[in-house]
Amino acid sequence: MNHNLEALPDYFLKLSFKFRQFKIVLALILMTLLVTIVFAPKASAKELQRTAPDAQKLWNKTCFTCHGDSADIARNFLTVVDGKLQGPMHKDTFRTFLTNHYLSKIKADAIYSMLLTQANTKTRFEQECSSCHQKAAEFVYKTLFLRNGILYSKKLETPTYDFLETHRDLNKKDVKFFMKKLTLIGYEIYVPLKN
Repeated sequence: MNHNLEALPDYFLKLSFKFRQFKIVLALILMTLLVTIVFAPKASAKELQRTAPDAQKLWNKTCFTCHGDSADIARNFLTVVDGKLQGPMHKDTFRTFLTNHYLSKIKADAIYSMLLTQANTKTRFEQECSSCHQKAAEFVYKTLFLRNGILYSKKLETPTYDFLETHRDLNKKDVKFFMKKLTLIGYEIYVPLKN
């Protein structure tokens, strides 16, 4: 075995230099990794949350055919008691009823929240007309009737449209809006869907 003892210090010097290079490269890699982690785009809290289904689209796709407009159902047939929805037949079990009525729990929760909001929101009729008239459905039932698709006053037997044109300075757009709503209610009352 022939060892060159004089070359040994040179060998360690080169090894020491390579080790310093290794430490520098390792430090650069670690710094790059750290910068990548710190400045990487983060998902927002909204993105991280499970997104709830669009309740109105879900209603229109799943429920509208049998039950009609969700806001009409919420305002005319549901009540809010102690912050909870009650149905006409499902007083304390309305949320459970939704889950058992063709909806998963997530979809039922979305529909329930939407109906609760709608039941707590006054309609335009209630906002603008309730100081003199009851709810729209009661108003139609008590004071109007439907003949050949046209609403008439029970008392005067004149078309409701003609009366609204002169009522409370309503403009044509307002008259059309209220006539559409009242006529839809008239159809619900006087021409119920046959199963």
